[in-house]
Amino acid sequence: QSRPCSPSSGQRSNKMVCGIKAVLVLASAGSASALVAGGAHTGTHKGFLANDDGMRPDVVAATLAKVEDEWVAQASAFVECSTSNEAGMHCSIPGKAFAKSCGTIVSAVVQASEGDRAHVVEYMGDVCKEKALEGWHSTRCQSLAMLLTKSLGADNYANRESFDSSSICTGLWQTVAAEEKAALAQKQAEGEKAEAERVKAEEAEKKRRQAEEDARVAEAGKRAEEAAEAEKEAVAAAKLAEESVAQEAAAKQVRQVAIRALAKAAAAAPSAAANATAANATAANATAANA
Repeated sequence: QSRPCSPSSGQRSNKMVCGIKAVLVLASAGSASALVAGGAHTGTHKGFLANDDGMRPDVVAATLAKVEDEWVAQASAFVECSTSNEAGMHCSIPGKAFAKSCGTIVSAVVQASEGDRAHVVEYMGDVCKEKALEGWHSTRCQSLAMLLTKSLGADNYANRESFDSSSICTGLWQTVAAEEKAALAQKQAEGEKAEAERVKAEEAEKKRRQAEEDARVAEAGKRAEEAAEAEKEAVAAAKLAEESVAQEAAAKQVRQVAIRALAKAAAAAPSAAANATAANATAANATAANA
C-alpha cells in the first residue's frame, strides 16, 4: 500500500512518488483521448481523420502539443527519479504512463485510418505542419509520424487487426527520455558553472575587500609611524633647544664673569703703576747713595 502524498510524510522518497503521481494525473487529463474522440460522435471508424471541425489538423495539432508536453513531463520525472538516491521501482511509473498515452494515440491513428498507410502519412504530415506544433513540438510530431509509417505494412487489414504499438512507443520513449536526460545534464552543468562563477566572484570580492582592508591597515600603520617619528623629532628638537638655551645662559654667565674680571683688573691698574713708580724711585735712590 502506497503512502499518502502529504507534507507530513517528510521523506524525499515519498515526495518523489508524489511527484510522479502528479505527472500521471497530468497524463490522464484526457489530452490523448481527445485525439481519438472523433469516431465516438461521428459513428465511423475514421476517428480524428474524420472530416469534421473537431478533427481539423489545427485542432488536433493543438491537442497533440499538450500531449507532447505531458510526455516531456513524464520523461523529466523518469530521468530525475532514475538519477536520484531514491531510484527504485516507482521510477517506471512515468514510462508506463507514457506507454499508455502513446499507445492510445498510435492505435487510434491506425484504426481511424483503417490501416491505410497513405492516409496516415498524409494526415500526420498536415498535423505536424500546424503552428501549434512549431519548434521541438513539430520535430516530436514528425518523429512519431515517421515511426508510425515505418511500422505500417502494405496490408491494411493486417495493420488494423494485428498492429503492435509497443515498439513505436518504446522507441519514442527512449528518444524523449534521452533528450530530457541530456537537457537535465546541460541544466546541471550550467548550474554548476553558474555556482562556480558565483563562488569565484565571491572569492574575488573577498580578496578585493581584504586587499582594501590590508591597504587601510598599512596606511594607518604608516601614518602612526610617521606621527611617532614626528613626535620623536619634536622631542629631540625641544631637547636641543633646551640645551642651546642652557649653553647660551652659561656663555652669558662666562661673559659676565670676564667683564667683571676685566673691570677689576682695570680698576687695579693705577695702583700697580704707582707702586711700580715708587719702587723704581726707591731703587734709584739706593743706587745713588751707594755711589
